[in-house]
Amino acid sequence: MREFVMTLLDCPACRKGSLKLTIEEKNNIEIVSGKINCSCGAIYPIINAVPRFLDNYRLDKTEGKDVKSSQVQQRFEYQWKRWGRDEVIFGRTREESKKFFLDYAGSKINPGYLKGKFTLDGGCGHGRFAEIMAEFGAYSVGLDLGSGVEIARYRVEKYSNACIVQGDIINPPFKRGVFDYIWSNGVIHHTPDTRKAFTRLAEILKKGGYLDIWLYPKKGFLWEISQKSIRFFTTRMPAGLLEFFCYLAVPLLSVVPTFSKTSFPKNSWSQCAQVIYDWYSPKYQTHHTNKEVSEWYRQEGFMDIEVLDLPVAIVAKKG
Repeated sequence: MREFVMTLLDCPACRKGSLKLTIEEKNNIEIVSGKINCSCGAIYPIINAVPRFLDNYRLDKTEGKDVKSSQVQQRFEYQWKRWGRDEVIFGRTREESKKFFLDYAGSKINPGYLKGKFTLDGGCGHGRFAEIMAEFGAYSVGLDLGSGVEIARYRVEKYSNACIVQGDIINPPFKRGVFDYIWSNGVIHHTPDTRKAFTRLAEILKKGGYLDIWLYPKKGFLWEISQKSIRFFTTRMPAGLLEFFCYLAVPLLSVVPTFSKTSFPKNSWSQCAQVIYDWYSPKYQTHHTNKEVSEWYRQEGFMDIEVLDLPVAIVAKKG
């Protein structure tokens, strides 16, 4: 953990306490282990250089009581353990991911803007976009719920201006109004309440900061019905069995377009299978329209709403 992140953190249990850092092990790069104590009594450990703001990690809880991870958390943990260290993720190399980021960060966001700013990758998964923002000179923080944070930390550990935090995007462990820019790409539509997750991200953004969201678009009636019917079965399969069927389905990507532009045979079987798995594995998946999400921005007091050409991708400035 990098010490700069202490200025951003808040206790998700009480939202009003003061936090104190206790360092147990530190190397030349970062804090490897320790505790973050809140005045409310909550104690959060730092394990493998990642502060853990989840109930099943809290040290003030009765030992032996664990919180069962959700289906969505388990599915993404499986995905990032299986594919998270690959060079090509969602059909893109690192350089292609960098171009994708700049294309969909909005017209006001560029490396010059990001330098020295506090940024958040909300739902960082494999950590590549948190890494890209750190490379551009931002104080980059990646937040994720599951054990995929280990992969994300692996990607950013060489940057002194990057830190990964484990926590829930519905109850993020950050103070209100601390980030200059928040990127959340393909994440909050996998939460139990997409609208609530949007509000939580808006709350931790500074006034004048930019919130950049990409969500699955709502398509035609037949598409929506067919996908819900298929997902009824795939979300109930064991992850390993679903992966097997995803490999079998790879040739379909030669005719069925994907949002990530991953296709067969341009991309490998493994790369295509990862994209199929990502679509069919998590329990929660909501679809939206530009009009609907633009209204969310207006309700939260945003201005300069910019609708990008990848539906539903919108970035706006907090008024």
